Amino acid sequence: MLDVGEAIGRVVSNVNVATETEFIPLHTSVHRIAAPTYRAPSPIPSRRTSVKDGFAFKYPVRLNVVYTVVGSCFAGHGCNDLSIGEFECVRVATGSVLPEGMDTVVQKEEVEETALTLTVKIGPIKQGLDVREIGSDIKTGTILLKRGETIEPAHVALLASYGVHEVHVFRQLKIAILSTGDELTLNDPSSLLHVHDTNRPMLLASLSKFGSVMDLGLVSDATGIKSSKWFDDILSDTSIDILVTSGAVSVGDRDFVRETLKKFGDFLIDRLYMKPGKPCLVTKVTRDEDASSLMVFGLPGNPVSAFVTCELLVKPALRQMAGSSHPWPSRISCQLGHDFVLDSGRPEFHRAMIHSNEHGVLIASSSGFQRSSALMSMRGAQVLLELPSGNDFGKPVISKGTICKAIPFGETCFNIQSVPWKVPFVLHVVLSSGMPLPNIDMKVELHECSDLNRLESIVTSISPAVVLVLLDDTSELCKTCTRAIGVEEALRGINVMGMTWEDKVYGISSSYLLVPPFVDSYLLDKVEFLHQLILKK
Repeated sequence: MLDVGEAIGRVVSNVNVATETEFIPLHTSVHRIAAPTYRAPSPIPSRRTSVKDGFAFKYPVRLNVVYTVVGSCFAGHGCNDLSIGEFECVRVATGSVLPEGMDTVVQKEEVEETALTLTVKIGPIKQGLDVREIGSDIKTGTILLKRGETIEPAHVALLASYGVHEVHVFRQLKIAILSTGDELTLNDPSSLLHVHDTNRPMLLASLSKFGSVMDLGLVSDATGIKSSKWFDDILSDTSIDILVTSGAVSVGDRDFVRETLKKFGDFLIDRLYMKPGKPCLVTKVTRDEDASSLMVFGLPGNPVSAFVTCELLVKPALRQMAGSSHPWPSRISCQLGHDFVLDSGRPEFHRAMIHSNEHGVLIASSSGFQRSSALMSMRGAQVLLELPSGNDFGKPVISKGTICKAIPFGETCFNIQSVPWKVPFVLHVVLSSGMPLPNIDMKVELHECSDLNRLESIVTSISPAVVLVLLDDTSELCKTCTRAIGVEEALRGINVMGMTWEDKVYGISSSYLLVPPFVDSYLLDKVEFLHQLILKK
């Protein structure tokens, strides 16, 4: 069995890198691979421009001196014909090209102006303030896009800033995909003996961004065993760069993909030292017609195994073939959020979810049951967590807090839960008109209430905030307010200071704590503290 790192290296070193290129519209180029390196032909900005709305001066700018405003320069309009003398300035807007010799901008909020004059009141003013100097954003010769780099929207914006409308890229690849197995069906199962084909739709979706994907449907075991025509037809199509199959690659009697490919020589990869995905074949077949080659990936039939081996082997091959300078899978480091039981015999690529703790450390947690057929382990997962085998690690369990490598995957791989924002807690206090506000040591927003309708309106409008209601008239107003925001069921039975919610409603010293039901979990952290505030009023 072959180590995964060595397997990726074999694949990447054996694919033929595409040499054909094409020009495509810039706005369609995202995810394509750049053929040449693009450099900035000129500086940006090419002239001094203003960062703010305000007034342009020639340094030094003196405080409390009357300057005459001799003209205006707005973005997109030139003003080099202006003659600027001593104690004169020009009105400018954000993006305006500054008149020759002017090198400092003072924003309009820092001057006192009349119709034609102004005085700078805030200083001292530094030379070059709020001015974009020539080349301060991009210098001439700066690399905008490297050969072999995957084009992203930021590259599109950079190239567009130089008027590029078409971009030179490597050609798209052609990828053929098929599934195998008598147990699969394309339509509704005709009996309990059949299952829907999941691998082919998954692979078509996953690989579509790498080029043109061909859906070759299903090849039954009977058809594959009978003859190799299914493969001969694919091999004869010289436009196909890569064939990806799933199933029939193990050592069983009906594993016809293995038997067919054996006729074309030794495998580059035959079984992997990993879980899931041990039965996996990779070979490179040379065509007789034009001596071109076809890379063939025989992935396992179990859907999770097919997904994982596609991420680890097929995608690096496609990136290399497409001309990418970074074909290998990306890896990150993360900390285990709990203990993981290790497979004794093989390293595991465990499907996991990651989030960032309050210190910015990435924490990995299992996505659930990890059987190679259990597709639910993929739902919500963002990384393949690299876990050693128990035999290699020397222990059956790897402990919480251990640092491990992980491979992000999918379009949402960087959709990582971030450190939650800390929002200042505001206590909304509703008082009967004329009632004094108690001394509460926290940020308070006060609402006065004179009648029942007003109370309902206040509490409903500020929901879902925490509301402290302090009323002179206790019973009817409180009951109506409780019904208005629907808190009775959410808080029923919660015990605070030995008293239930019903106790609070009907008679704790004319003081009430009301919270909408969809923030009741937040209330559980705050209710005792707030209740103590009420009792101290």
